[in-house]
Amino acid sequence: AGVEGEVCLFVRVCVCVCVCLHCYLVAMVNLRVQRRLAASVLKIGKRRVRMDPNEVEEISNANSRASVRKLIKDQLIYKVPVHVHTRYRVRRRLEAKRKGRHTGVGKRKGSSEARMPTKVQWMRRLRVL
Repeated sequence: AGVEGEVCLFVRVCVCVCVCLHCYLVAMVNLRVQRRLAASVLKIGKRRVRMDPNEVEEISNANSRASVRKLIKDQLIYKVPVHVHTRYRVRRRLEAKRKGRHTGVGKRKGSSEARMPTKVQWMRRLRVL
């Protein structure tokens, strides 16, 4: 009797999950065209276009550049700001390296000959004289 009850519960859970999944898939609207048009209007990439998730129905009705422009004006469609890519840490590290930091044995890749060839050293010595 216990096994039958478990199977029945499992079936109920599966049916419930399937129904919920079906509702979710029905609720999803394809906004690919609107995203493409918005990217073109805003002169940015498609990945930077964001849409208000609460106004999906209104956005899905937009099928022209003019209607997309109106949605942009109403701020239902907007662009994500560019991420800052700062070189602050790189500059700070290079400054330390000029002072001789971060250049120990563990930081070296390549033989001493590869890092500063003896031929180059010899040429420099020769040219100084």
